[in-house]
Amino acid sequence: MIAKIKEIINKLNDKGIPLPLVRNHGVGSVSLTVFILSTITMILSLFKVGNLNAWESLAWFVTCAALYHNKRVKFTKDEFSIGEEKAANSPEVKE
Repeated sequence: MIAKIKEIINKLNDKGIPLPLVRNHGVGSVSLTVFILSTITMILSLFKVGNLNAWESLAWFVTCAALYHNKRVKFTKDEFSIGEEKAANSPEVKE
């Protein structure tokens, strides 16, 4: 039984993420997929389609854009900023 479960898990791991992802340079990209979904949501909210809040859609779009472009995003009560590119091995700084 355990051998069968391991075989199924290995088979799933070989195939990768079983989600339809947007391809970037021939590889499925989660960050690009979420970026495109947030873009569509933002556009729909601007045209008042459904019950979408434009400000929340814009915040989600900016966050996804920063994720895709590898930038730091800071939301506070008084400040919104997009920082420099994240270093590959730098730990997150807690303020």
